[in-house]
Amino acid sequence: MLRGILFFIFLSFALSAFSQRPFESNLWSSFVLNVKKNEWAVVTDLGYRWCNSFIEERRTGLARITIDRNVIKNHRLGIGYAYFEHYGEITSKENRLFLQYAKGLNFENTKLNFRFRNELRTFNNRNTTNRMRLQMAYFRDLSPFLGAQASVEIFCTPGTNPLLEQRYLTGLNMKISEQAKLLIFYMGQFQSNVKYLQNMIGIQFQMLLEQRSALNKTT
Repeated sequence: MLRGILFFIFLSFALSAFSQRPFESNLWSSFVLNVKKNEWAVVTDLGYRWCNSFIEERRTGLARITIDRNVIKNHRLGIGYAYFEHYGEITSKENRLFLQYAKGLNFENTKLNFRFRNELRTFNNRNTTNRMRLQMAYFRDLSPFLGAQASVEIFCTPGTNPLLEQRYLTGLNMKISEQAKLLIFYMGQFQSNVKYLQNMIGIQFQMLLEQRSALNKTT
Protein backbone atom coordinates (compact mmCIF):
# COMPACT_ATOMS: atom_id res chain seq x y z
CA MET A 1 0.00 0.00 0.00
CA LEU A 2 2.70 2.47 1.03
CA ARG A 3 4.84 1.67 -2.00
CA GLY A 4 1.85 2.30 -4.24
CA ILE A 5 1.18 5.69 -2.62
CA LEU A 6 4.82 6.77 -2.95
CA PHE A 7 4.94 5.63 -6.57
CA PHE A 8 1.75 7.58 -7.34
CA ILE A 9 3.19 10.76 -5.76
CA PHE A 10 6.44 10.38 -7.70
CA LEU A 11 4.62 9.67 -10.97
CA SER A 12 2.29 12.66 -10.53
CA PHE A 13 5.15 15.09 -9.99
CA ALA A 14 7.19 13.55 -12.81
CA LEU A 15 4.37 13.88 -15.34
CA SER A 16 3.64 17.44 -14.23
CA ALA A 17 7.32 18.34 -14.49
CA PHE A 18 7.76 16.93 -17.98
CA SER A 19 4.61 18.72 -19.15
CA GLN A 20 5.93 22.10 -17.95
CA ARG A 21 9.71 22.10 -18.16
CA PRO A 22 12.42 19.43 -18.75
CA PHE A 23 14.70 18.16 -16.01
CA GLU A 24 17.85 19.41 -17.78
CA SER A 25 20.59 19.29 -15.11
CA ASN A 26 18.76 19.78 -11.83
CA LEU A 27 20.91 17.50 -9.71
CA TRP A 28 21.62 17.85 -6.00
CA SER A 29 24.32 15.94 -4.13
CA SER A 30 25.29 16.11 -0.48
CA PHE A 31 27.16 14.42 2.34
CA VAL A 32 25.63 14.57 5.84
CA LEU A 33 27.55 13.62 8.99
CA ASN A 34 25.51 13.36 12.21
CA VAL A 35 27.59 13.04 15.39
CA LYS A 36 25.58 12.33 18.55
CA LYS A 37 26.71 12.16 22.15
CA ASN A 38 24.11 11.72 24.87
CA GLU A 39 21.55 14.53 24.36
CA TRP A 40 23.70 16.58 21.95
CA ALA A 41 24.06 16.34 18.17
CA VAL A 42 26.27 18.08 15.61
CA VAL A 43 25.11 17.76 12.00
CA THR A 44 27.43 18.78 9.15
CA ASP A 45 26.07 19.06 5.60
CA LEU A 46 28.32 19.54 2.54
CA GLY A 47 26.65 19.80 -0.85
CA TYR A 48 26.95 20.74 -4.51
CA ARG A 49 23.99 21.53 -6.78
CA TRP A 50 23.63 21.79 -10.54
CA CYS A 51 20.58 24.00 -11.14
CA ASN A 52 20.19 24.76 -14.85
CA SER A 53 16.43 25.16 -15.08
CA PHE A 54 15.91 27.63 -12.26
CA ILE A 55 15.62 31.33 -13.05
CA GLU A 56 19.19 31.37 -14.36
CA GLU A 57 21.80 28.73 -15.02
CA ARG A 58 23.95 28.32 -11.94
CA ARG A 59 25.87 26.00 -9.64
CA THR A 60 25.75 26.11 -5.86
CA GLY A 61 28.22 24.91 -3.26
CA LEU A 62 27.16 24.81 0.38
CA ALA A 63 28.40 24.02 3.86
CA ARG A 64 26.05 23.89 6.85
CA ILE A 65 26.45 22.99 10.51
CA THR A 66 23.76 22.54 13.15
CA ILE A 67 24.20 22.01 16.89
CA ASP A 68 21.14 20.89 18.80
CA ARG A 69 20.12 19.34 22.09
CA ASN A 70 17.28 17.11 23.22
CA VAL A 71 15.76 19.37 25.90
CA ILE A 72 12.70 17.21 26.61
CA LYS A 73 11.97 13.74 25.28
CA ASN A 74 11.88 14.02 21.45
CA HIS A 75 11.91 17.85 21.60
CA ARG A 76 15.12 19.37 20.23
CA LEU A 77 16.38 22.97 20.07
CA GLY A 78 19.24 23.96 17.80
CA ILE A 79 21.34 26.73 16.33
CA GLY A 80 23.23 26.70 13.06
CA TYR A 81 25.17 28.45 10.33
CA ALA A 82 25.26 27.87 6.57
CA TYR A 83 27.39 29.25 3.75
CA PHE A 84 26.24 29.16 0.11
CA GLU A 85 28.17 30.23 -2.96
CA HIS A 86 26.26 30.53 -6.25
CA TYR A 87 28.11 30.37 -9.57
CA GLY A 88 26.59 31.55 -12.84
CA GLU A 89 26.52 34.68 -14.91
CA ILE A 90 26.77 36.47 -11.56
CA THR A 91 28.59 34.93 -8.61
CA SER A 92 27.00 35.58 -5.22
CA LYS A 93 27.58 34.52 -1.64
CA GLU A 94 25.07 33.89 1.10
CA ASN A 95 25.50 33.51 4.86
CA ARG A 96 22.72 32.09 7.04
CA LEU A 97 22.25 32.03 10.78
CA PHE A 98 19.30 30.03 12.05
CA LEU A 99 17.44 28.75 15.08
CA GLN A 100 15.33 25.60 14.92
CA TYR A 101 12.93 23.46 16.89
CA ALA A 102 12.33 19.79 16.02
CA LYS A 103 9.90 17.19 17.34
CA GLY A 104 10.04 13.47 16.59
CA LEU A 105 7.37 10.77 16.92
CA ASN A 106 8.34 7.11 16.75
CA PHE A 107 6.01 4.24 15.92
CA GLU A 108 6.59 0.65 14.88
CA ASN A 109 8.65 0.81 11.64
CA THR A 110 7.51 4.43 11.19
CA LYS A 111 8.82 7.83 12.24
CA LEU A 112 7.42 11.36 11.88
CA ASN A 113 9.56 14.48 12.21
CA PHE A 114 8.39 18.10 12.49
CA ARG A 115 10.84 20.98 12.17
CA PHE A 116 10.51 24.77 12.34
CA ARG A 117 13.53 26.85 11.33
CA ASN A 118 13.94 30.63 11.34
CA GLU A 119 16.77 31.82 9.08
CA LEU A 120 18.55 35.17 8.84
CA ARG A 121 19.96 35.30 5.30
CA THR A 122 22.64 37.81 4.24
CA PHE A 123 23.54 38.11 0.53
CA ASN A 124 26.97 39.42 -0.49
CA ASN A 125 27.38 40.88 3.01
CA ARG A 126 24.77 43.56 2.22
CA ASN A 127 21.12 42.57 1.89
CA THR A 128 19.56 40.67 4.82
CA THR A 129 16.19 38.91 4.84
CA ASN A 130 14.36 36.67 7.26
CA ARG A 131 12.87 33.35 6.14
CA MET A 132 10.77 30.84 8.08
CA ARG A 133 10.61 27.14 7.19
CA LEU A 134 8.19 24.47 8.39
CA GLN A 135 8.82 20.82 7.46
CA MET A 136 6.98 17.56 8.08
CA ALA A 137 8.83 14.37 7.18
CA TYR A 138 7.69 10.74 7.11
CA PHE A 139 9.98 7.69 7.30
CA ARG A 140 9.06 4.02 7.08
CA ASP A 141 11.14 0.85 7.07
CA LEU A 142 10.23 -1.40 4.14
CA SER A 143 12.85 -4.05 4.93
CA PRO A 144 16.01 -4.31 7.07
CA PHE A 145 17.95 -2.62 4.25
CA LEU A 146 15.43 -0.30 2.57
CA GLY A 147 13.26 2.58 3.77
CA ALA A 148 10.80 5.06 2.24
CA GLN A 149 10.91 8.79 2.90
CA ALA A 150 8.55 11.64 2.04
CA SER A 151 8.40 15.25 3.20
CA VAL A 152 6.61 18.55 2.70
CA GLU A 153 8.32 21.86 3.47
CA ILE A 154 6.84 25.36 3.34
CA PHE A 155 8.98 28.54 3.24
CA CYS A 156 7.87 32.11 3.89
CA THR A 157 9.97 35.25 3.36
CA PRO A 158 7.96 38.23 4.66
CA GLY A 159 8.28 41.78 3.36
CA THR A 160 6.69 44.20 0.93
CA ASN A 161 6.78 41.44 -1.71
CA PRO A 162 6.50 38.24 0.35
CA LEU A 163 7.89 35.07 -1.20
CA LEU A 164 6.24 31.69 -0.63
CA GLU A 165 7.90 28.38 -1.49
CA GLN A 166 6.87 24.73 -1.24
CA ARG A 167 8.99 21.60 -1.56
CA TYR A 168 7.69 18.04 -1.94
CA LEU A 169 10.17 15.18 -1.61
CA THR A 170 9.87 11.43 -2.05
CA GLY A 171 12.77 9.00 -1.95
CA LEU A 172 14.29 5.70 -0.90
CA ASN A 173 16.86 5.17 1.86
CA MET A 174 19.26 2.27 1.33
CA LYS A 175 21.13 0.99 4.36
CA ILE A 176 24.81 0.39 3.61
CA SER A 177 25.95 -0.36 7.17
CA GLU A 178 24.90 0.37 10.74
CA GLN A 179 26.34 3.88 10.37
CA ALA A 180 25.78 4.68 6.68
CA LYS A 181 22.77 5.20 4.40
CA LEU A 182 22.25 6.36 0.84
CA LEU A 183 19.19 8.48 0.00
CA ILE A 184 18.02 8.82 -3.61
CA PHE A 185 15.16 11.29 -4.05
CA TYR A 186 12.99 13.38 -6.32
CA MET A 187 11.89 16.84 -5.17
CA GLY A 188 9.45 19.29 -6.73
CA GLN A 189 9.57 22.96 -5.78
CA PHE A 190 7.04 25.76 -6.32
CA GLN A 191 7.85 29.45 -5.80
CA SER A 192 5.36 32.29 -5.89
CA ASN A 193 7.63 34.30 -8.23
CA VAL A 194 8.21 31.42 -10.69
CA LYS A 195 5.55 30.22 -13.15
CA TYR A 196 6.66 26.60 -13.46
CA LEU A 197 7.47 23.60 -11.26
CA GLN A 198 11.17 23.24 -10.50
CA ASN A 199 12.50 19.67 -10.43
CA MET A 200 15.40 18.08 -8.60
CA ILE A 201 16.86 14.60 -8.62
CA GLY A 202 19.23 14.11 -5.71
CA ILE A 203 21.56 11.75 -3.94
CA GLN A 204 22.66 12.08 -0.32
CA PHE A 205 25.18 9.99 1.61
CA GLN A 206 24.42 9.94 5.36
CA MET A 207 26.76 8.93 8.20
CA LEU A 208 25.74 8.54 11.85
CA LEU A 209 28.29 8.39 14.67
CA GLU A 210 26.73 7.94 18.09
CA GLN A 211 28.34 7.71 21.51
CA ARG A 212 26.57 7.31 24.84
CA SER A 213 28.01 7.47 28.32
CA ALA A 214 27.77 4.43 30.57
CA LEU A 215 24.97 6.11 32.58
CA ASN A 216 22.79 6.47 29.48
CA LYS A 217 23.34 3.02 28.00
CA THR A 218 20.44 0.58 28.19
CA THR A 219 20.70 -3.17 28.52
